[in-house]
Amino acid sequence: ELARLLDERKDLKAEYLLARERVSELREAVVGRLQGEIGEKVRIRVLRGGDDLAYTQMLTEGLRGAGVRNHEEILGKLKRLRPEQLAQIVQENDLAELDQQLSVGSERSRKILDAFREKVDPLALEVVPIEDRICIELNVGTSSEPNFKDAASLSRGQKCTALLPLLIARRDTPLVIDQPEDNLDNHFIYETVVDTIRKVKPQRQMIFVTHNANIPVLAEADLVVVMDSDGNAGFVERRGSLDEC
Repeated sequence: ELARLLDERKDLKAEYLLARERVSELREAVVGRLQGEIGEKVRIRVLRGGDDLAYTQMLTEGLRGAGVRNHEEILGKLKRLRPEQLAQIVQENDLAELDQQLSVGSERSRKILDAFREKVDPLALEVVPIEDRICIELNVGTSSEPNFKDAASLSRGQKCTALLPLLIARRDTPLVIDQPEDNLDNHFIYETVVDTIRKVKPQRQMIFVTHNANIPVLAEADLVVVMDSDGNAGFVERRGSLDEC
C-alpha cells in the first residue's frame, strides 16, 4: 500500500512540475504580447525561478537551532541545491552528500542535517514553490545608450511611468485614469505613456481626467471635454476635437 501511494505521489509531482512549467510559458506569452504594445522604453521579463522566498524561509527554519555560525553563508550554499535534491539528502540522512555540497566540515554538516530532519518535512521541501519573478525596467538612458533600471530602484514618478503603459495595454475594457500627471515623470511621458496610448486606442476606450495638455494633444485624443467651475459646481465649457477646443 505504501509503495502504491509513493508511486501515485511521484506521478502527481510530475504533473505538478509540468503545470508549473506551463504557467511559466503562459506568463512569457503574456509578457511577449505586452512588450509589443508598450514599446522599447519599458522592458518586462519573466525570470524563471527568480522568486525563491518560500524556499529561503524553509531553509532558514531548518537552520534555526542547528547551533552553527555563519548562517548567511550556509544559507547561500543550501540555495544552490534544488529543493528535491536537498529533500532526498534529508530523507536518506545522507551526511556524505551534504558535506560534499556544503564544504563546511562533517561536524557542522551533521548538525545542519540533524536540524533539518527535526524541523523540515522532506515531502513538503521537495515541492516548495520557487516562483517566477516579473522584472519591469525603465530605460533612463537614451535609445542609443540604453540604461535599464529595475522598477524597484526608480523614483515614484518613474515607477508610475513604467507601470502605466502596462496597465493600458493589458486589457481591452474601458479604462478611466484620474490625473495621471500627479505621479508621472514628465521626462518620460511622451516616449512611454503617449506612445502606448497611440498604439492601444484603436482597441480600447480610455478616458483621462487631466490638467496636463501633453496627454490629449500628443496622444491625439478623439474627444476633448473642457471643464470649468463657478466655485460651487463644475460644468462643461466646451467639447469637441483638439482643434475645436
